Amino acid sequence: MLRSSQAIRPFTKFRCVFPIRITSKFIRLQSTLKTSTDLFHQRYQSLETIVQKDLSNSDIPESQIINHIKTVKQFQDTLNDSHTGENEPESDLVKQTTTLLTKLLSKETLKLDETKVQELFRFSNENLEQRLNVDFINLIITTFHFRNGADIIPYETLNIPFKRLIWDGQFHKALDLIESTASTSRYQDKQITRMWKLFGYSMGGTTGALAMIHAWLSFRYPEIMHYGDYGIYGIYAAIVSYLVNCGFLASLAFSSKGMENGNLMYAKNTLPHNWYIKLNELKMCSKVVLADAEINGEEGFATREIVERVKKLGYDVNEPEQEVMLRQYWYSSGEGFVWCEPDLDPAELLWWDHLHDVGVKTIWDVNYERLQEQQQDQQRKSLDGNDADDDDLFLLDTK
Repeated sequence: MLRSSQAIRPFTKFRCVFPIRITSKFIRLQSTLKTSTDLFHQRYQSLETIVQKDLSNSDIPESQIINHIKTVKQFQDTLNDSHTGENEPESDLVKQTTTLLTKLLSKETLKLDETKVQELFRFSNENLEQRLNVDFINLIITTFHFRNGADIIPYETLNIPFKRLIWDGQFHKALDLIESTASTSRYQDKQITRMWKLFGYSMGGTTGALAMIHAWLSFRYPEIMHYGDYGIYGIYAAIVSYLVNCGFLASLAFSSKGMENGNLMYAKNTLPHNWYIKLNELKMCSKVVLADAEINGEEGFATREIVERVKKLGYDVNEPEQEVMLRQYWYSSGEGFVWCEPDLDPAELLWWDHLHDVGVKTIWDVNYERLQEQQQDQQRKSLDGNDADDDDLFLLDTK
């Protein structure tokens, strides 16, 4: 019996002390979290006091409003890095900072034009070590649309956050940006207006050139004005018919050139009138599909989720160039082809390092399939509840 009690006593002592250690560590961790949360609330209260005081001033300059927007945005980025769930206290502060940013962007003394939007986009794009604050970008776009009527953000300015989303590997959010800007009727109506302006400029230029020629001929060579049965107007009719024939033949020869952009093309039955209207949308979607195929796709194909979203916008995905070349290689029995190692672009190497730093999984990752299996197992355990953890639990010995 003495041997049995000596064997049990150390185990009993260990099992009594173990939960006490865990409890003390949990108390210290809870105290630390509480302290950090209190600091966030204190910082927000002081920041809100300063901003609200300046917002009450009707003569606040634009530069000061921009500085407040940058300060609140930086504080919001700190909050986004500190919390991981919607139930944490910092998530309430994120909503409050969003409300504060909305008030600043809606201030009457701030002229939220293209220049200001570009400045804020560039400011949000400075820190490459963090992911882009998409909520801040969407807030700027929404406020700009609300305050500026039918005006749009130019394609060059939209490329600032769009290319950053591609750089961060956030392809679905990049498509969300496209759907809220280039795919909307606001932006497409602006393209229609621009197209008619170009048509008007071309017709006006042609008419002006003919008028100048007509005035010069009537002054220097008046006999040509009444030459033949139709005079100078017969010559004009010949020139116009020649230009119309050339335009018709050119449309037959080059009409299909504008239907595609690399790995994307317009869906069938899309009129050439819409090619120019949806040109910017086509360029942006093409970049998303190309980047997704390189990071997440297999054999050069983009993922199914991205392809389905792009098809809903009215585009078809072309077969990858490598697949076409491989099929031609087998058809020709290898004639005219040389196998070689692909060139490594230094920019792509930097991109891959950045994706690794921000935690984006890539198709060439050694543990890619293992990570997917672990995520699926975690999802199954979360659906099954706490039953799977019963085997790991043990009861305390209170004797």
